[in-house]
Amino acid sequence: MEGSPAVRGFSGSRVTAENGEKRMRCVSLFVLWLVLLLVPAGVFGGEEDDRVFRFTLTPWTEPGLSAPEAIGQLVLRDGVTVPAFVLSVDDAAEDGLVRRKPERMSLDAAVKVQFAARLAAYYTGYWGREGWLLAPATWRLMRAQAGMNGSAVFVFAPPRGETGFLSFQSTGACAGCAAMEASLYFPDIRAQVEEEYGMAYTSSEPPLDSIVDIRPHTRAWRVVLGGRNIDGITFYNGDSDDPFFTWSVSLPDQDGDLATPVLNWLLPPQK
Repeated sequence: MEGSPAVRGFSGSRVTAENGEKRMRCVSLFVLWLVLLLVPAGVFGGEEDDRVFRFTLTPWTEPGLSAPEAIGQLVLRDGVTVPAFVLSVDDAAEDGLVRRKPERMSLDAAVKVQFAARLAAYYTGYWGREGWLLAPATWRLMRAQAGMNGSAVFVFAPPRGETGFLSFQSTGACAGCAAMEASLYFPDIRAQVEEEYGMAYTSSEPPLDSIVDIRPHTRAWRVVLGGRNIDGITFYNGDSDDPFFTWSVSLPDQDGDLATPVLNWLLPPQK
């Protein structure tokens, strides 16, 4: 069974007397995240490997999704436009589906013309770049969910018969969830996360092929699975109100050149 790394991370039963109390204190922080974020990122592990994050190319789907609503064109920098849609988000804070409309249809963001013709922008209400996510235009929405604490997951997948996914995850205000997730991409914090929350990732399967600092608190990474690249960007700042998000993609060969504009869309600004 597949699930979010947070689900896997707390599925085992190994709790020492020393860290057991800390781990129990943070369980309530994780509950919503565990239930909500079943995404194409990892699979459940047994208690012998629940510190190993397992990547997969298989997207998880959410039954009964509402189709995105077309709302015209989003105008970007230099007059470049992309088709715009509004997503219906299964929002626990609102106890049901919520479809929020943007206040304006323009955004100070750059996308090259040759890529814009093959992309679409999706308005989430809160998550992404001023509420907008960018995905290949022909792809299907597979998941759109949000939690009480601002956590969220959005998943897109290519047309049937093609392998790949595009996913956005945010842990919202859950500090423990953020630290657990971040320990995979920020190995330097693993000891601290282990001490504070009783669980941290030690590795991934396959291993991360590269991790590169590209902004403060922001790293780009790559994994090669079954001959296919999974590329991602992860942000973590434990002092932030929204401490963690990760945005990852695996594209079919014909869409491979879209990885750069799709990932760069959510890069924090240079400072």
